[in-house]
Amino acid sequence: INNIPNQLAAKDSDIAPNASTLSIEAVDTADDGSCQALLVDTQTVQFSLECLNPASCGFASASISSGSVTPSDSGGLSYDPVSLDFGDSSTSVATFNLNYSEAGQVRLHAYYELLDQLGSATGETISVTSNSFVVSPYGFCIEPSSTESNWQCTNPGVSANCSAFKQAGNTFALNVIAKAWNNLVTTDFCDSGFAQTQNFNLNLSLSHSLVAPSGGDAGTFSSSNVTLSSGQNLASSQSFSELAVFTLTVGGDDYFGVTLPTTTSENIGRFYAKDFSWVSSSAATYDDANTGFSYVGELTGSGDGAISYTLVPSFNFHVRGFNNQLLKNYIGDYAHAPSIAVSASSNVAGNTTD
Repeated sequence: INNIPNQLAAKDSDIAPNASTLSIEAVDTADDGSCQALLVDTQTVQFSLECLNPASCGFASASISSGSVTPSDSGGLSYDPVSLDFGDSSTSVATFNLNYSEAGQVRLHAYYELLDQLGSATGETISVTSNSFVVSPYGFCIEPSSTESNWQCTNPGVSANCSAFKQAGNTFALNVIAKAWNNLVTTDFCDSGFAQTQNFNLNLSLSHSLVAPSGGDAGTFSSSNVTLSSGQNLASSQSFSELAVFTLTVGGDDYFGVTLPTTTSENIGRFYAKDFSWVSSSAATYDDANTGFSYVGELTGSGDGAISYTLVPSFNFHVRGFNNQLLKNYIGDYAHAPSIAVSASSNVAGNTTD
């Protein structure tokens, strides 16, 4: 069996992406010492696909040129017949395609029982074992769990007015699932048409990116990696520190020497502020219109109040998230003027509220 390149779970080896033609050749030594075709025309070859890592195939399935081959756990080979066309005596090569439904490190075994001129079994066989090769997930589904709602920030679009998801810093449940190939047009790996690869086990890199507001601070995400077991990590508790809309990206790690694909989520948000926190204030100082004395309600000749500020009072607030952390992205369209109630008191007039 000629060298088999690495594959994608559930994808026929001879179709894109990474299409490759696989072949098996049977040759014999002629009387003059040259190589000659041992098998010609259509022949039945026994094939076995062996799972190396993980050693158990689980519920995986496989096919070779439309012939079903039951995957075998490591060290316990079982074979299935596959009909292949070896052509005439000038070729001695049969091409085939391979499809393995799962992820992992595997290899092929094949044997053929030699027949005599009458077509009877001779008791002799020829056999071959391929190189080990890696079958990887096609991509990953990464999105909040089905228990979460209003997380896609799609109504009416990515803006400060899209649906509110969580207070910045509050936790939400996240799913990450390894998916097999499908010939769907969509690249939304959370689509039900993409089957889960249950044999995939790996600690994956996880990163986040800021979508909006423009020029904002990306803040931090609660995890930099996520461990998939049996192809999934469900409902892990995660959080973003900042007020914003984000995406998450998973993958790009080494898997038995193969660099895994990366997948970026749909927009996740909108994360919003919890409240405002008073920090400090500066008291006002006043002028008066009549040399040190003015009446409350007295007006100047222009109709303005007689009592005016010489120093305007000021108030400083922080915008806070779920854990009372200071938020930096209360900017642009994501900033809204707060409603403020002001109370004033006088040792003469008593308390008033505006």
